[in-house]
Amino acid sequence: MSPVPKQHDPNKSIGKWIWMIDRHNIAYIEKRLAPHGIGAGQFRYILLLSRNEGINQEQLSQLLELDKTATARAVAKLLALGIVQRETDPSDNRSYLIHLTKKGRELVPVILRILGESTERMVKGFAPDEREKFILFLTRVHENV
Repeated sequence: MSPVPKQHDPNKSIGKWIWMIDRHNIAYIEKRLAPHGIGAGQFRYILLLSRNEGINQEQLSQLLELDKTATARAVAKLLALGIVQRETDPSDNRSYLIHLTKKGRELVPVILRILGESTERMVKGFAPDEREKFILFLTRVHENV
């Protein structure tokens, strides 16, 4: 018979802390993005499209590690807001290429500023080497899961 595992201390749960940090961070980002007419659910798409103009929804889903349904909903909302436009893919008439509109491109520096402020808020009091190590550790956790 194997020994009974020691009970897990919820205050030492990495998942708990990541979840709580994410929840608070998303609330902060939502509040800051609201005056610009977008939410935390859209900014990742806008930033990714700013670096990958003219990709299709499937590529967008893959790059963001999200399912196609979530991407389809987000793109539909961004289309309705006039932030993206789509055109038929000349190499595949069943697919659409997605581009940022002028309005979408104007949001990129706003989003980057808000994300920068959010990051600074989270690592306030960290030394530069602690910030680098923290990012390294989070990257390793992501690779593990």
